[in-house]
Amino acid sequence: MGRWLIFWILVFYRSSGAGNTQSSFFLSVEKYRKLNLEFTSCIDQGMICGKSFVLSRSLLQEISMSDRISRIVFIGFSICSFSLSFGQLGPMRLPAGTAVQRDLPYVTNGHERQKLDLYLPAEGENLPLIIHIHGGAFRAGSKEGGVPLAYLNKGYAIASINYRLSQHAIFPAQIEDCKAAVRWLRAHAVEYRLDPDRFAAWGPSAGGHLAAMLGTTGDSGLFEVGEHLDQSSGVQAVVDYFGPTDFLQMDAHRLPNGMMHDPANSPESQLVGGAIQENKEKTARANPITYITAKDPPFLICHGDRDPLVPHHQSELLEAALKKAGVPVIFYTVEGAGHGWSNRPKVDELTSQFLEDHLKSVSKVQNTAPNLDLGAMVQPAPDGSGFRQSGYFVWGGSPIRTADGRCHLYYSRWPVEKGFAPGWAIYSEIAYAVADQPAGPYRFVNVALPPRPVNPQTGQKYWDGDVTHNPCVLQKDGRFYLFYMGNQGDGTYPGHRNNQRIGVAVAEKPEGPWRRFDQPVVDVSSDKAAFDSLCVTNPAAALRPDGGILLIYKAVTHAEGKVMGGQVRHGIAVADQPEGPYTKMPGRVFETEEEQGEQWMLAEDPYVWYSHRYGVRYYAIVRDVIGTFCGQKGGLALFESSDGFQWRPGACPKVLDTYFLWADGSRNGSRVERPALLFENEVPVLLFGATDGYQPQGRISFNVQIPLDSKNDLANHGGG
Repeated sequence: MGRWLIFWILVFYRSSGAGNTQSSFFLSVEKYRKLNLEFTSCIDQGMICGKSFVLSRSLLQEISMSDRISRIVFIGFSICSFSLSFGQLGPMRLPAGTAVQRDLPYVTNGHERQKLDLYLPAEGENLPLIIHIHGGAFRAGSKEGGVPLAYLNKGYAIASINYRLSQHAIFPAQIEDCKAAVRWLRAHAVEYRLDPDRFAAWGPSAGGHLAAMLGTTGDSGLFEVGEHLDQSSGVQAVVDYFGPTDFLQMDAHRLPNGMMHDPANSPESQLVGGAIQENKEKTARANPITYITAKDPPFLICHGDRDPLVPHHQSELLEAALKKAGVPVIFYTVEGAGHGWSNRPKVDELTSQFLEDHLKSVSKVQNTAPNLDLGAMVQPAPDGSGFRQSGYFVWGGSPIRTADGRCHLYYSRWPVEKGFAPGWAIYSEIAYAVADQPAGPYRFVNVALPPRPVNPQTGQKYWDGDVTHNPCVLQKDGRFYLFYMGNQGDGTYPGHRNNQRIGVAVAEKPEGPWRRFDQPVVDVSSDKAAFDSLCVTNPAAALRPDGGILLIYKAVTHAEGKVMGGQVRHGIAVADQPEGPYTKMPGRVFETEEEQGEQWMLAEDPYVWYSHRYGVRYYAIVRDVIGTFCGQKGGLALFESSDGFQWRPGACPKVLDTYFLWADGSRNGSRVERPALLFENEVPVLLFGATDGYQPQGRISFNVQIPLDSKNDLANHGGG
């Protein structure tokens, strides 16, 4: 409200006698716009009152103090400026017992700006740390302003850092200082009760830019100068509030009344030491987007869509680049907000939850009981349990439980007379069964995805016209999404198997009807040398923390002279919505460097999920084809990943041997494939799997439900 008061004071005097061309108070439109934008920036970023005085002094230069009206306006502007500044910051009321260490030098005998303040809660060890980086257009601001002290009550430590401004040194001095501060904090982590593995960078505007730079340069070795070079300058999470990310594109997308950034006197030009459009290589070095890789930490980005200083488009660019690299990112547009905001509880909620997920919750589980041990949870299957259907091979069940308590099972089936193989590739369809209890018994209801006829628009078969197989079901926003492999072919095994593609169907209710699409959501790569150039199949989909989809798929590459292709590997695709579009990520997963080029297939049949309970990370169960990961050829192995892209075997990798036990103590002599889990309150309670494939001793395949004992879910720890 104070900002608008100042605005209307200026408007009034511009339109009154004091504002005509004879008045000494007449301000040019451009000068007024500049003052208004700079003042807006000052208030939104929580600058100290000294900055407001600088703005008042700038206004004084535009008026004659001999003009009585002008003196009144100047005094009013100054009072409002000081009032708003003090109101913005307010008294720093710290929680009882908070220890504050001020002006800690993170560079020995360094610049006066190379200092930080450290706020430590009264209690706790191995504290997660928020590293606050102030804004101010790279030429103003202070570590005393805008510190998120409320997070002290939530168990976080906070470091607020100063850095050299552009009038002290040009880029890369600013990011070098931030990295030096992070390294210093890690080197002194024990002294100050900090957890060196749980640092988050958080900043607005210029501070958001530097927080993003910390996130994208991480442990790259760039901008590392000075002391404690044995310490990492990386962070585990980034909170970026309306920071610039690609300077060269700012003016092209600024609002009509927005600040200009290309001129030599702009904040960005002063940062790099010359007009940005005339120094494009220097400017590119200062852009966080330049350094993005798949290994970057998760990002939360918040930006007002009416920002006159840093265009909203800057955050759109950062989000797109992070997603393209496969980095977890949440982007929230603050509708109607300019360069900052107030009373936006959604921003506070997102920030709190983001830090909880990626910083603080890690402590609650990982530091005390980090290791999920599914193998220790496995119990004998009740005699006669499992889902069978007379006259059909049953395979690949995907379960889900709805709010009414019912359990729904989607599975593949095909007639026994067609044979296990190649019957699955030519005749499979996805069917649906339901049960009142997780362990069953399950009752057949309908065929969810039957064969479908020729597409009337093209006169050709649909891409999934003959076969649907290996389902994976998710529920999101009240809808059900059924991922599956589909194909069409000429009736031969290679003709169908090599045409496998990945699709998704959508329904409002678990029993359908299901809406299918004319094209697959994941197709083969056009490059025949790619690992997924021949066929793609067996989708394993999981909901990401930001609401998007992580999809891991099995793929086969072309091989000269081999009809069935070459190696079998796994790739990743991501999307904002289950229907897509999907972007394939670089690299492959579930393999080792030693055996990347040697083995035909290392893993198969992943089931993937994201867990808050077990360390705020992704998990996957895979079939260990040659015994590389769990020590049992054909057994089930557990993998884990912090971001969904870089996977490693879990600390307790063995989930299941090459057999399972019945309640009477006898073994089921056939391995379990196509694993899936059913959860209650984030705890897995049943392991589903397909068994008796290829008709061992004449048996027909079925889906088994293996109980899991939650008391043994965490290694070296109770059920918690």
